[in-house]
Amino acid sequence: MSMLVLNYWTPSKLVRLKLVDNDTCWKCHEEAGTLVHMLYTCRKNDYLWDGIINLVNDIFKLNRSKSPAVCVLGLLPDNSILSRRQRLWMRLAFITGCRIILRHWKSSSPCSLREWTEQMSKMALYERVV
Repeated sequence: MSMLVLNYWTPSKLVRLKLVDNDTCWKCHEEAGTLVHMLYTCRKNDYLWDGIINLVNDIFKLNRSKSPAVCVLGLLPDNSILSRRQRLWMRLAFITGCRIILRHWKSSSPCSLREWTEQMSKMALYERVV
């Protein structure tokens, strides 16, 4: 995951390099566009992350709360309730959320839970074929 993010320059990094004058987030235009903000705390990503967390909680009968450690880094607490396969699926769900955000990196529109669902469905079809 970290290798994927290294290629994305945030507004705050561009300001530090003196390539632009404004470090404001490209999506919300309200806060400094740091990596954590762009991937997680931007209010325009709330709908996506809330939807993913709610779906994961519903599927696995969990009560997980949203956090950057889980959503962005895919760090799941050791939990004997979940099988290895379930934990892998959860990580895939969160990585796909990051991919959706990165796909629309400079767009000011909110990320779509529908796009996330479509991407997860495509991966499920691929997994069945292989």
